Amino acid sequence: MGRPVAVERGALATTYLVLAAAAALSAVIEAFLVPERTAGVVGLSLLLAVVGNVALGLLGGVGTRTWAGSAIPLVAWAVVLAVLSASGPGGDVILPGALPPDPPVAHVSVALLFAGLIAGAVAVVLTSRYTTRVNAPRQHG
Repeated sequence: MGRPVAVERGALATTYLVLAAAAALSAVIEAFLVPERTAGVVGLSLLLAVVGNVALGLLGGVGTRTWAGSAIPLVAWAVVLAVLSASGPGGDVILPGALPPDPPVAHVSVALLFAGLIAGAVAVVLTSRYTTRVNAPRQHG
C-alpha cells in the first residue's frame, strides 16, 4: 500500500522539475529577446514574460493542486534572470542596466523583471484557492 504514495511523490517531484526547467528556458529566451524590436516596438520579451509566467503558474498550480506547483516556475524564472543580469568574467551582460546607443533596451530589462514577477505572483494568487501545501507525512507513534 505504500507504493502508490512513493510513485505519486516521484511524479510530483518530476513535475516540479519540468515546471522549473520550462520556466528557466522561458527566462533565457526572454532575456535574449530584450533588444528585439517587433514592428519598431521594443517589448516582445515583456509579452512573453507575462503570458508565460501566468500560464506556467496556472498550469503548475492547477495541474499539481499544490501551492509549490504554482510558485516553482516563478522562483526558477527569477533565479535565471538574476543570473543573466549579472556581468560575466569579461564584463559581458545579457540583461543590460544601461545601453547608451539604445536607451529603451535598459528600460525593457527592468520592465521584464517587474512584469514577470508580477505575472508570476498573480498566477500564485489565482491558484491559491485550488491548491494545498505539501506537508511532510505525519508520524504516528
